[in-house]
Amino acid sequence: MLELMKEYDADILYNIGKVNVVVDALNRRSMGSLSYLQLEKSEIACEIHHLANLGIRLLDSGGTRVTIQDMETSSLVTEVKERQYEDHVIAHYRDTTPQKEKTPFDIT
Repeated sequence: MLELMKEYDADILYNIGKVNVVVDALNRRSMGSLSYLQLEKSEIACEIHHLANLGIRLLDSGGTRVTIQDMETSSLVTEVKERQYEDHVIAHYRDTTPQKEKTPFDIT
């Protein structure tokens, strides 16, 4: 997806506290109402609209990172998992706690 986005001249604006602004906006519009977009931009809009229909979120994780999230997964859980590396106290506990053997499945 990111490789596809590099090929287009598009502005993606991030609003603090707003999750899925682009996807939500595209979900509320039919693809016919996006006919005013330039051909290059309409192709990426179709891709984002398709992702939204599949139940996939695109979240700005700060900087140059974009998180792709299945809408069945809580955004709070995803945010906590991402930010645990920024908290020094949690990082200390994580680094000093013995690690369990990883299992091939995840229980959520």
